[in-house]
Amino acid sequence: MPGKMMALMSVFTLELCLASGNRLAEILPYKAVYSAKYNGLPITAVKTLTQTSNSHFLEELRASGLIINLREASNFRVSDNGQLTPLDYQIDRSFMGITRSESQNFDWEEKNAHYQRGEKSSNTPIEIGVLDIPTQYMQLRRDLAVGAEKFEYSVISRGQHQTYRYEFVRHEMLATPIGNLETIMMRRLRQNDTRVTNLWLAEDWHYLLVKLEQIENKKDYSMLLQEAEIGNKKVSTVNRSN
Repeated sequence: MPGKMMALMSVFTLELCLASGNRLAEILPYKAVYSAKYNGLPITAVKTLTQTSNSHFLEELRASGLIINLREASNFRVSDNGQLTPLDYQIDRSFMGITRSESQNFDWEEKNAHYQRGEKSSNTPIEIGVLDIPTQYMQLRRDLAVGAEKFEYSVISRGQHQTYRYEFVRHEMLATPIGNLETIMMRRLRQNDTRVTNLWLAEDWHYLLVKLEQIENKKDYSMLLQEAEIGNKKVSTVNRSN
């Protein structure tokens, strides 16, 4: 699978938000099913969150389509003060019969992130506060929960330091197979204007991803929530989660 497609699939790695400061929202186990299209090709993805200990969590994505199969798993922990700390990330994917794997492991004692792709590897210095792609999405939702106005995150992706920035676009009632959901639309800011990424997040359901649209080099990718369950409560238009 091309690197750009992998980055797109990483968008599935979305988490329920945590509130910061003196108000820490609970991270609830969930299961979300999405339908997606990549240049017209259908994809189905199932995303789950499991709590593996008091402070450790595992996110897992299994996605499949006509020419795509992917398994993505990431482990992270949450400190008592709400700090998100990525631990490791693994992705195994098959695209048109070509299978590849990548991993990124965070050694917090040595303050080093080790990235491996095939025979290629790299090491990057890290410090507390740096995130990976899954946890930066998580932090975005935490910031939305407390009404933040600035959304900027230091991220280690594929062994390299990057800065992810987002802007608020609008509130929108979005039609889905579940029903009409109140969402907040966010857009990722990029220096390259030819790449556009828009996210719609459910305001009443811990800012769970509802819809994604991305356009890049005349290629398009989209996804839409089909059904979900959060903390043993089914996502619906009848009751809110909070």
